[in-house]
Amino acid sequence: MTGYIRQALFALLAGGLTMGMWAHADALAISDGRSAATLDELKIELQSAPPGVRSGMSKQQMALFVKNYLEDGRLLAAAQAAGTADLAEVKAQIEKAKRDILVRAYVKTEIARIEAALPNLESLARDDYEVNKAAYKQPEAIRVAHILFKTPADGDEKSTDQVKAKAEKILSEIRAGGDFTALAKENSEDIGSASNGGELPGWQEKGRLVAPFEQAAYAMKPGEVSGLVKSQFGFHIIKLLAHRETAVAPFDEVKAQAIAKVRSDLMQIRRKDFMKQFAGTKPVEIDDATLEALRKD
Repeated sequence: MTGYIRQALFALLAGGLTMGMWAHADALAISDGRSAATLDELKIELQSAPPGVRSGMSKQQMALFVKNYLEDGRLLAAAQAAGTADLAEVKAQIEKAKRDILVRAYVKTEIARIEAALPNLESLARDDYEVNKAAYKQPEAIRVAHILFKTPADGDEKSTDQVKAKAEKILSEIRAGGDFTALAKENSEDIGSASNGGELPGWQEKGRLVAPFEQAAYAMKPGEVSGLVKSQFGFHIIKLLAHRETAVAPFDEVKAQAIAKVRSDLMQIRRKDFMKQFAGTKPVEIDDATLEALRKD
C-alpha cells in the first residue's frame, strides 16, 4: 500500500499543496494522535489501489494503511519545509511520475472504450473456427471413476493382503450389481474423488494418470469395471465412464474460447491503430555530439 501512498505524495509535491488536507479540524475521522484524516480523504487515497484491494482489506490492513498515510503526510510536510520539492532531480521524477500516471490512465480508458464498441463477435469467431479447426483439436481422453484402497507405505505384506481382501470384497459387490458410485463414496480412500462417487474431474488425457491405472483404463470400454489394478498408491477398482477419440471440438463447446481469441486478435489490431495516431512521421536520429550532450549531467 505504501507504493500507492508515495505516488500520491509525489502528486502533492508537484502541485505545491500544503498540509491542508490534514487540517480539517471540523471533519476529523481517524487519528494516530498526531495527525488525522477524514473518510473522504482516505477513500480518495484508496482509489489509487488496484480494483478489489479496498473491499478485501481486513481491519488490521486498513489500520496499517491509515497509519502509513498519516506518517507519510508528516513526511510530506517535512519534505516541503526542507525544500525537497525544489530539487531538480525530484522535480524531474515528479514530472515523469505524473506523465506515466496520466498516459497509463488515458490509454486504459481509450482502450476500454474501443473494446466496448466491438460488435458481436460470435459470427467472426465461427468463421475463425472454420478456418483454424486444427487449433481446436481435442486429444484422445477418458472420463473415469475409481475406488482406491491404499496399501501401507512400508510394503508390509500382511497389511497389503488385508487391503487386497477388502478391495476384492467390494469388487464382488459391484459385479453382483452393487452401485459403484455409492460404494466409492463409502469406501474409496482417494479423498479428492470419493465424495463425487470416485469420478476424477474432467477429461484425463494420456500421460496424466499413473501408468498401471492409465493402461487399464484406456483398454476398457465405457461402462466397464476393471478388476483390481495395483499402483504405487494401492489397489484401484476402475470404471470407465467415457472415451473420446482425437477430434475437432464442436463449435458450441469452444465458443467462449473462440470468441476470446477473436477479441484478443481484434484488440491487438485496434490498439496498434490507436497508437499510430501518436507515432512520429520519421525515425529519431541522434548524432555523436547530441549523444554526448545528453549523456552529460
